[in-house]
This record gives sequence, C-alpha cells and structure tokens, in this order.
Amino acid sequence: MVGRRRSSATASDPSSPRRLELEDESRSLSREHAHLVVDDQGIVRVTDLGSGNGTTVRRSGGTTVELVPGAPFVLGIGDALHLGGTTAFLQEARSSP
Repeated sequence: MVGRRRSSATASDPSSPRRLELEDESRSLSREHAHLVVDDQGIVRVTDLGSGNGTTVRRSGGTTVELVPGAPFVLGIGDALHLGGTTAFLQEARSSP
C-alpha cells in the first residue's frame, strides 16, 4: 500500500499491512492512496483505493489514463504513476555489475 505518512501512534502497529509511506506536505496524497502488487512474473498492478485526488498513469507513449477506484491497472516499463502530487516511474530492474 502507498500513502501519506501516518501518525506515530498508528505507524507502529505490527498488524498493519506493509506500506510505503511518503512525505507529502501538500497533503495531495491520501493516507491509503493506492495498492501496488508485483506478481511472480514481474507484472506490476496498481489499484486506486478511492483516494481524494485520484491516481493517473501517463503511458510511455504519452497517453494518460485516470484509474477507476478499485480496478487494478497493469503498469508498463516507462509509465509514470501519479499519486496526488507525487510521481513515480516504472523502470526495468538492473542487475549489479
């Protein structure tokens, strides 16, 4: 799960699912914004969790897709994932020399 950093009281709960918490002073990122999954074949899926500012993907070819909350979307290499005001790019993993 990806979201805005939680308060220290809830952040230490060991029963919570794994989270990637991002600093977001603009508060454009929801506390529980999106869910990211990488399967055994390396396919990356993102699902918007009903976030306040939405989730969009700019495909490597330039097309922009607004995600429907609750519907998984497959990302491709070179895609830009926009979570509120935060952007992440999907790149191919490189092995160490």
